[in-house]
Amino acid sequence: NLTRRLNTAILVNTMDIAKTKFGPILEAFKSQTAVITANNSSLPEIAGDAAIYIDPMSLDSIKNALIKIADSRSCRELLSKQAMVESDKYSWQKTAEKTEAVYEKVLS
Repeated sequence: NLTRRLNTAILVNTMDIAKTKFGPILEAFKSQTAVITANNSSLPEIAGDAAIYIDPMSLDSIKNALIKIADSRSCRELLSKQAMVESDKYSWQKTAEKTEAVYEKVLS
C-alpha cells in the first residue's frame, strides 16, 4: 500500500511557468513535509536543496519522484531536515527587515 510506504505527507507542486506559486512550498517546509516541485520558474530558488525537482510536463518525472520518496525513508528524512533550513530563510520578520533596509538605502 503506497500510503503505508510513504508514512508522510507530500506536496507535489507543478505550477506552470506563468503561474509560479511558492506559498504552498513554504507551508510544506514549515510542517516538514516532503516537497516535489517543478524545475521551472522561481521554484528551485525558493525550495533550494529541500525538494525533489521534476519536469512538470513529464509523467515519468513525476512518477519517479513519487517512487523515490515512497521507497526511501532516508530521502524523506533528509528532505524534512533541509525543509527546516530553507523555511528559516523566509518569515514576515525577515521580509520586513529586508524591506526596511531597501528603503534606508534608497532614502539615504
